[in-house]
Amino acid sequence: MFQWCALFFLFPFAIMGQNSLLVGETDINQLEAVRIIDVDVRWHAGFFYAKVDYGQENCRIPYNRCKINTPDGAVMEFASTVAVINYLEARGWRLDFVYQRGDCEDQEERFLFRKN
Repeated sequence: MFQWCALFFLFPFAIMGQNSLLVGETDINQLEAVRIIDVDVRWHAGFFYAKVDYGQENCRIPYNRCKINTPDGAVMEFASTVAVINYLEARGWRLDFVYQRGDCEDQEERFLFRKN
C-alpha cells in the first residue's frame, strides 16, 4: 500500500522534471513571457552544449548561467546538434527558423525555437 501511495504522490513531480528546461538555474518553461528562444550550439572538449538566449541579462559569468543545465547545475552535454533539437522539442519547443550569424570566414548557425 505504501508503494502505491508513494508512486501516486511522486508521479507528478517526475513528469514536471521531464518537461523542465533549465537555463542556468531558471526553468524557462515556467516563464509565461518567454515564447521564443535563440539557441547557439557549440562543440567543446568532445561534446556539444547549448547556449540559450531567452532575453535574460548578461549571461557570460558564471560559466553555466546561459547554458542548458542538468538539475544538479552541471552543463548538459549532447552528442550532436540533432540531440539538442530533439531535447528541446521533447520539452515543448518547436524549431522555427535557422539562420547564420557572423562573416563569411566565421559563420555559425543559430536556431530559433518557439514554445508550442
